[in-house]
Amino acid sequence: MTATPSHAPATRSPLDRHPSPVAEGGHRRNRATASLVLGIIALLASLLSPLIGWVFAAFAVTFGAKGRVQARRAGRGDGRATAGIVLGIVAILLGVAQVALALAFL
Repeated sequence: MTATPSHAPATRSPLDRHPSPVAEGGHRRNRATASLVLGIIALLASLLSPLIGWVFAAFAVTFGAKGRVQARRAGRGDGRATAGIVLGIVAILLGVAQVALALAFL
């Protein structure tokens, strides 16, 4: 008399052998997304105050660099991280231009 193991169901579906595509890897893009959001905030904040824009831009570039490393290790695209880095650099340059113009008119 042969009995099936109690931990295995009598009938198996092909879905039982594969992990859910939704359950894996979603949390690994947080740094890239944070970089993009911080880059947008930095760009908007640098229009109001260069110093605040620089702070947000520094975080955007830092998170973007770390997000690109994670994406490359996982073999994925790094578009959000790159966009965050670019927006951060643009925010820094915009702040520098504002400070240079302010000093030129003094």
